[in-house]
Amino acid sequence: KPSIIAYYMKYLNHSKLYSKCIEIWKFSSKNKIEINIEIWNQLLFAFSFLKIDNLSNKIESIWKILNNSLTPNSESYSIYIQYLIKSNQNDKVKLIINDLRNNKPELFDSNLKCSLIQFLCKTKKIDESFELFNIYSNEENFKLNIETFNILFTSLINESKLIEANELLNNLINNKYNEISPDIATWTKII
Repeated sequence: KPSIIAYYMKYLNHSKLYSKCIEIWKFSSKNKIEINIEIWNQLLFAFSFLKIDNLSNKIESIWKILNNSLTPNSESYSIYIQYLIKSNQNDKVKLIINDLRNNKPELFDSNLKCSLIQFLCKTKKIDESFELFNIYSNEENFKLNIETFNILFTSLINESKLIEANELLNNLINNKYNEISPDIATWTKII
Protein backbone atom coordinates (compact mmCIF):
# COMPACT_ATOMS: atom_id res chain seq x y z
CA LYS A 1 0.00 0.00 0.00
CA PRO A 2 1.24 3.53 -0.74
CA SER A 3 0.76 4.56 2.89
CA ILE A 4 3.04 1.71 4.08
CA ILE A 5 5.65 2.57 1.45
CA ALA A 6 5.59 6.24 2.51
CA TYR A 7 5.90 5.31 6.18
CA TYR A 8 8.84 3.02 5.46
CA MET A 9 10.53 5.73 3.36
CA LYS A 10 10.04 8.20 6.21
CA TYR A 11 11.65 5.74 8.61
CA LEU A 12 14.63 5.36 6.23
CA ASN A 13 14.98 9.12 5.92
CA HIS A 14 14.94 9.61 9.69
CA SER A 15 17.58 6.89 9.91
CA LYS A 16 19.62 8.85 7.32
CA LEU A 17 19.42 5.98 4.84
CA TYR A 18 18.59 8.29 1.95
CA SER A 19 19.86 6.02 -0.85
CA LYS A 20 17.76 3.16 0.52
CA CYS A 21 14.73 5.44 0.53
CA ILE A 22 15.32 6.25 -3.15
CA GLU A 23 15.57 2.51 -3.90
CA ILE A 24 12.12 2.01 -2.32
CA TRP A 25 10.74 4.77 -4.56
CA LYS A 26 12.28 3.07 -7.62
CA PHE A 27 10.76 -0.25 -6.51
CA SER A 28 7.35 1.42 -6.17
CA SER A 29 7.57 3.03 -9.59
CA LYS A 30 8.75 -0.17 -11.22
CA ASN A 31 5.94 -2.20 -9.64
CA LYS A 32 3.28 0.39 -10.53
CA ILE A 33 2.41 1.19 -6.93
CA GLU A 34 0.47 4.44 -6.73
CA ILE A 35 2.92 7.25 -5.91
CA ASN A 36 0.97 9.49 -3.53
CA ILE A 37 2.02 12.86 -2.14
CA GLU A 38 3.58 11.30 0.97
CA ILE A 39 5.88 9.13 -1.19
CA TRP A 40 6.85 12.14 -3.33
CA ASN A 41 7.59 14.12 -0.16
CA GLN A 42 9.88 11.41 1.16
CA LEU A 43 11.68 11.18 -2.19
CA LEU A 44 12.18 14.95 -2.19
CA PHE A 45 13.43 14.77 1.41
CA ALA A 46 15.89 11.95 0.59
CA PHE A 47 17.40 13.78 -2.37
CA SER A 48 17.66 17.04 -0.41
CA PHE A 49 20.11 15.34 1.98
CA LEU A 50 22.25 13.49 -0.55
CA LYS A 51 25.67 14.78 -1.47
CA ILE A 52 25.77 14.15 -5.22
CA ASP A 53 26.64 15.98 -8.40
CA ASN A 54 23.78 17.82 -10.06
CA LEU A 55 21.76 17.77 -6.85
CA SER A 56 20.03 21.02 -7.70
CA ASN A 57 18.88 19.65 -11.07
CA LYS A 58 17.54 16.48 -9.44
CA ILE A 59 15.64 18.39 -6.76
CA GLU A 60 14.17 20.77 -9.32
CA SER A 61 13.13 17.82 -11.52
CA ILE A 62 11.42 16.07 -8.62
CA TRP A 63 9.71 19.33 -7.63
CA LYS A 64 8.49 19.87 -11.20
CA ILE A 65 7.18 16.30 -11.55
CA LEU A 66 5.52 16.50 -8.14
CA ASN A 67 3.77 19.74 -9.14
CA ASN A 68 2.69 18.30 -12.48
CA SER A 69 1.33 15.04 -11.10
CA LEU A 70 -0.14 16.08 -7.72
CA THR A 71 -0.83 19.15 -5.63
CA PRO A 72 2.02 19.81 -3.19
CA ASN A 73 0.93 19.94 0.43
CA SER A 74 2.42 21.80 3.36
CA GLU A 75 5.06 19.12 3.94
CA SER A 76 6.11 19.30 0.27
CA TYR A 77 6.65 23.04 0.48
CA SER A 78 8.41 22.77 3.81
CA ILE A 79 10.90 20.17 2.50
CA TYR A 80 11.51 22.16 -0.67
CA ILE A 81 11.99 25.43 1.26
CA GLN A 82 14.40 23.73 3.68
CA TYR A 83 16.45 22.56 0.70
CA LEU A 84 16.43 26.07 -0.81
CA ILE A 85 17.54 27.57 2.50
CA LYS A 86 20.43 25.08 2.76
CA SER A 87 21.50 25.86 -0.80
CA ASN A 88 21.35 29.64 -0.23
CA GLN A 89 18.54 30.28 -2.70
CA ASN A 90 17.03 32.97 -0.50
CA ASP A 91 15.31 34.92 -3.28
CA LYS A 92 13.45 31.81 -4.36
CA VAL A 93 12.41 31.08 -0.76
CA LYS A 94 11.05 34.60 -0.43
CA LEU A 95 9.00 34.25 -3.63
CA ILE A 96 7.54 30.90 -2.55
CA ILE A 97 6.66 32.10 0.95
CA ASN A 98 5.01 35.26 -0.40
CA ASP A 99 3.09 33.20 -2.95
CA LEU A 100 1.89 30.79 -0.25
CA ARG A 101 0.83 33.63 2.05
CA ASN A 102 -1.14 35.31 -0.72
CA ASN A 103 -2.55 32.34 -2.63
CA LYS A 104 -2.52 29.31 -0.33
CA PRO A 105 -2.70 30.48 3.29
CA GLU A 106 -4.32 27.18 4.30
CA LEU A 107 -0.96 25.47 3.71
CA PHE A 108 0.79 27.77 6.17
CA ASP A 109 1.00 25.27 9.04
CA SER A 110 3.65 24.73 11.73
CA ASN A 111 6.16 23.22 9.29
CA LEU A 112 6.02 26.23 6.99
CA LYS A 113 6.03 28.65 9.90
CA CYS A 114 9.19 26.98 11.22
CA SER A 115 10.70 27.22 7.73
CA LEU A 116 9.92 30.93 7.66
CA ILE A 117 11.61 31.45 11.04
CA GLN A 118 14.67 29.54 9.81
CA PHE A 119 14.71 31.59 6.60
CA LEU A 120 14.66 34.86 8.55
CA CYS A 121 17.52 33.61 10.74
CA LYS A 122 19.50 32.56 7.68
CA THR A 123 19.05 36.00 6.11
CA LYS A 124 20.19 37.67 9.38
CA LYS A 125 16.77 39.13 10.19
CA ILE A 126 17.03 37.96 13.78
CA ASP A 127 14.69 40.54 15.34
CA GLU A 128 11.99 39.69 12.79
CA SER A 129 12.46 35.96 13.29
CA PHE A 130 12.20 36.26 17.09
CA GLU A 131 9.15 38.51 16.83
CA LEU A 132 7.48 36.10 14.40
CA PHE A 133 8.41 33.17 16.62
CA ASN A 134 6.73 34.86 19.60
CA ILE A 135 3.57 35.41 17.55
CA TYR A 136 3.49 31.81 16.36
CA SER A 137 4.33 30.30 19.75
CA ASN A 138 1.19 31.92 21.19
CA GLU A 139 -0.98 30.18 18.60
CA GLU A 140 -2.66 27.10 20.00
CA ASN A 141 -1.92 24.84 17.01
CA PHE A 142 1.72 25.88 16.45
CA LYS A 143 4.18 23.03 16.98
CA LEU A 144 7.82 24.01 17.22
CA ASN A 145 10.51 21.58 16.11
CA ILE A 146 13.92 21.28 17.75
CA GLU A 147 15.79 22.22 14.56
CA THR A 148 14.01 25.59 14.39
CA PHE A 149 14.55 26.15 18.12
CA ASN A 150 18.28 25.46 17.72
CA ILE A 151 18.63 27.76 14.71
CA LEU A 152 16.78 30.61 16.42
CA PHE A 153 18.64 30.07 19.72
CA THR A 154 22.02 30.01 17.96
CA SER A 155 21.15 33.08 15.87
CA LEU A 156 20.18 35.06 18.97
CA ILE A 157 23.44 34.11 20.72
CA ASN A 158 25.53 34.94 17.64
CA GLU A 159 23.90 38.38 17.46
CA SER A 160 24.54 38.94 21.21
CA LYS A 161 20.81 39.00 21.93
CA LEU A 162 21.36 37.17 25.19
CA ILE A 163 18.18 38.34 26.93
CA GLU A 164 16.07 36.90 24.11
CA ALA A 165 18.18 33.71 24.00
CA ASN A 166 17.77 33.32 27.77
CA GLU A 167 13.99 33.81 27.44
CA LEU A 168 13.89 31.11 24.78
CA LEU A 169 15.97 28.76 26.92
CA ASN A 170 13.85 29.37 30.03
CA ASN A 171 10.71 28.58 28.06
CA LEU A 172 12.29 25.33 26.88
CA ILE A 173 13.33 24.39 30.44
CA ASN A 174 9.85 25.26 31.78
CA ASN A 175 8.23 23.03 29.11
CA LYS A 176 6.45 25.85 27.30
CA TYR A 177 7.40 24.00 24.12
CA ASN A 178 6.43 20.60 25.49
CA GLU A 179 6.46 19.01 22.04
CA ILE A 180 10.27 19.24 21.84
CA SER A 181 13.24 18.09 23.88
CA PRO A 182 16.79 19.42 23.72
CA ASP A 183 19.12 17.45 21.48
CA ILE A 184 22.92 17.36 21.29
CA ALA A 185 23.04 20.60 19.27
CA THR A 186 20.92 22.35 21.90
CA TRP A 187 23.09 21.19 24.80
CA THR A 188 26.27 22.08 22.93
CA LYS A 189 25.06 25.61 22.33
CA ILE A 190 23.90 25.99 25.94
CA ILE A 191 27.32 24.94 27.18
